[in-house]
Amino acid sequence: MVHNLFRYTQQDRSACLSPTTTVCNFDYVSHAVGAGIRYRTPVGPVSLDVGYNLNPPAFPVTAPTDGTLPRADVLRRFNIFFNIGQTF
Repeated sequence: MVHNLFRYTQQDRSACLSPTTTVCNFDYVSHAVGAGIRYRTPVGPVSLDVGYNLNPPAFPVTAPTDGTLPRADVLRRFNIFFNIGQTF
């Protein structure tokens, strides 16, 4: 498992982009860069982070709930995180 810490690309990504596959390999580290701000309020700390995912994972969606056909999807590159309270 330690060797997966140094893997930065998803193995067999093209297979994961096929909606007919059911097995994908997620044994890699997804990297992101970004920035955030923190603000201390009387209720607790508030934070807002914006990140850019450098290598988002691909995965098949095999159980659609909206009546569409099975499809493959890739996570978004830009992500926004909002948090109220202490971070761990």
